[in-house]
Amino acid sequence: MGTIPLEPEPDPSLAAHERAVLDVVRAVTDPLVAAGAATLDVEISDHQGAASPPSAFKVRPTAPDACPIIVQVDHVRQLSLFMGGPTWSETWHADREDYLRWVREAVEAVVDGRYEEWVHADGRRAKGIFHLRDGPEPFYNNVIRTWAVGGPRWRHHRYAPYRAEAPAESRLAK
Repeated sequence: MGTIPLEPEPDPSLAAHERAVLDVVRAVTDPLVAAGAATLDVEISDHQGAASPPSAFKVRPTAPDACPIIVQVDHVRQLSLFMGGPTWSETWHADREDYLRWVREAVEAVVDGRYEEWVHADGRRAKGIFHLRDGPEPFYNNVIRTWAVGGPRWRHHRYAPYRAEAPAESRLAK
């Protein structure tokens, strides 16, 4: 009779809210990592004040046309997501379950190829859209949301899923 490997003990240097986010990221990405479609790097904060970088979980696809994502835990209910090029989204949720659900849905959207972005030639302005189960969720890199997206100075990119066998209904229409 064989032995069943035990889950590794939680890293004691992760705070409880960071562990919860990492658990969500792993639930989405572990099958991809096991299949060789992605890698997951965990960078743990030393929690030594404002100068200390926050903990970050970096998911990198092996497919060149898929979108990398970094989930950075900024605070107990606040995090930043960095996708593709210079595009990032910051979110805050008062409710823990809403917070963790949103993390799961955003990471799923990226790895399933349901994320797209527009980046201006200046590299400072960008718009991204997560295509979530409840519909599209757009965000902008800066607080000025009135500028128009489109034209020759904007690059539009629709990212591919991490695995070619992602369900067709999960991908964006090309």
